Amino acid sequence: SETCRQQAWDSYHKILCPSANPETMELFQFCASRQIIVRGTWNSIFSPMILAKLIAMIVLHVVNSVQNGTSSKGVDLTYAHQFQQTNDGPLEQAKEIFSEFISSGDPTYVRTIPRMLKLMHNIFNHPSMPIQYEFNELEFSYRFYQIACNAQSFSSPNYAATLYTRFLLNVRQHDRTGLYVTLQPYLKGEPADQVFGGLFPLQSSLNHSCDNSCEIMDCQVTPEVAGIKVRCKHQLKPGDELTINYVDLALGRRARRAMLKRAYNFWCECQRCAFEGDDAYSCTECKLLSPSIDNPNPNLTNGNIPYRKPFPACSRCRNAWYCSPNCQKQAWKRGHKLICKDWTKERSSSSAN
Repeated sequence: SETCRQQAWDSYHKILCPSANPETMELFQFCASRQIIVRGTWNSIFSPMILAKLIAMIVLHVVNSVQNGTSSKGVDLTYAHQFQQTNDGPLEQAKEIFSEFISSGDPTYVRTIPRMLKLMHNIFNHPSMPIQYEFNELEFSYRFYQIACNAQSFSSPNYAATLYTRFLLNVRQHDRTGLYVTLQPYLKGEPADQVFGGLFPLQSSLNHSCDNSCEIMDCQVTPEVAGIKVRCKHQLKPGDELTINYVDLALGRRARRAMLKRAYNFWCECQRCAFEGDDAYSCTECKLLSPSIDNPNPNLTNGNIPYRKPFPACSRCRNAWYCSPNCQKQAWKRGHKLICKDWTKERSSSSAN
């Protein structure tokens, strides 16, 4: 709609439009290829366009916040040369609008995608920019991990039935450039599912638990706007914490903890992690190592590492192992019964990273 187009223009597109900033054309072409792993350019599940939009929104927030002097393009240039020289100027204040989203990750990652860093630097230092935004390695890394740690994918439940049909109707009624004819080859059959990505303060403020009390779900906020909602999975008592999952719940404890440590820099000690084990060679309850036995395949494994007999697994969840029935009973009473289920069937609502 015209409303959506104007909102996009005012929010970020006037900075990223190729007609104003030719450097963005390469970014649009890369995103159109739908590649997420390209050596030296990109290696992430989310689109680099989200990163560019975030920076463009910061720049336009600066422009809109400064009231003195306006150029012919409607962009304030009066104090542009001063924005980088103060720690409390309009640019630094604008950067704070996304400060509620955490950023945690390997600061050297950006060196594995130098072409994307150069592309972003060229975009935000183009002469068409109302201000110069210093997009160095440090800034790139910080903004990249803000998105990697917080971005949430979502879709519109009404897209196929309502929005897509309305879009085609608008094209037919107001087409003056032959757009509808151009689109004909792509309009056959059912419309493809649309998946979007965004940053949501509510979702990002919730802590992680491998036994999460809430889940993130798609919703239609208005007839035209899709988003997410946070829904409790079961009845909660006053004082219970609202938690969501950051990683795939079907993974074992060792894999979940490794991913959380690498991506979010914390070691999970939730209720589920407390009553699950890492493997079958250590009792989940008393930590006793399983007995060493003769290696049945000495040619396939390192002979210097003792071969151990695996302990029996919990028959229900298969994520805990016990040296004796007594240990299993103790673990059950202490809390394993609260998290014992088939987690491979659990719905995952983790972020888009």
